[in-house]
Order: sequence, then structure tokens, then C-alpha cells
Amino acid sequence: TLTLGNLYFVPVDRAEAALTEAVSRDVQLEVFTNGVGDDAAWPTQAWGWDSRFSYLPMFLGHEYTLDQEKEARTAKIHDTKIYEYYNSEILYHKKWLVSDGHTTIIGSYNLGRKSDSGDYEIAITMDSQEIASQAMEATEADRQNSRVVPFEDAYMWYFDWSYRWMAGAEDYYHGMM
Repeated sequence: TLTLGNLYFVPVDRAEAALTEAVSRDVQLEVFTNGVGDDAAWPTQAWGWDSRFSYLPMFLGHEYTLDQEKEARTAKIHDTKIYEYYNSEILYHKKWLVSDGHTTIIGSYNLGRKSDSGDYEIAITMDSQEIASQAMEATEADRQNSRVVPFEDAYMWYFDWSYRWMAGAEDYYHGMM
């Protein structure tokens, strides 16, 4: 099991490859990130849609091109849960990962390009079942303030051009994240 939380979910290529490879091996994945909408914190309006384009590969364990929609429709849907955090007063700004209920990584690193190539970031890895358990207990409040993203929504956001058009400015802002 991999459970992670991040300010936004736009993983760099090697992180996306590692996550989709794990999902393809039937590793259960849970992702917590900010939602998008009037009931989410206002900063997510600028970059939250970009996260949604990364969800479908996490459900399917494989990235698809836009011309592979039929293949994606018939692909196996894996045991992935994506939680979008909704609280208009609080920006979900956590960066953490728990693996197999034993290893915990906490730090300042976002999964995006800016943290990966331009910022000074830190992450601490702890190999402790007790710390992993405490981290998972702390996510219960996040879970209560979140909505589970249905596979159908992730599919629509990935392949429906009208959603991609609405989020066109995301490419412009993406380099700043």
C-alpha cells in the first residue's frame, strides 16, 4: 500500500512512472491533494485542474495518449483512491508518503517540476511502524474533508477536450509550480 499527500498532484516523469508501475503490480494507492471549486481553497483555482489530468494513469497503472481512449476504457481499473481536499479556508499543503504501513517520508518536496529541479527541498525517511501508524491516523481528518474521485470523473477529465480547453492556462502556470 502507498498512501501520499501533496499540495498538487502533477508528478515528474520518474515519479509518475514509479507510481503507475506500482499500481500495475496491484499495489493499492491512495492520493490526497487539493480539490478544485468554490468550496476549495482559492489558490487551487489557478493550478488544481492540472492535477486532475494525472489521475487516470493512477487508476489504470499506465499512461495513455489521447488517441488510445478505447484501450483505456477497457483497461483494468486498479485499487486506487484519490481524495480531493475541500475546505475553502485551508489549503492542503502537506507533503508525505507512507509505504506498506512501515516507511514514512515527510518533507517540503512537491511532486512537480519546480521542486524537482529548482527549489531547495528536504525529505526525511523514517522506517518505523509506529510513525507510519501515527501518520495514517493524522490522515483521518483529511479523509473527512475530502471527496473520493470516481474513476468516471478521472476518465472524463483526461479524455474530454472541453475540460482540457478549460484548463488551457495550466500549461502556462505549470512551469511556476
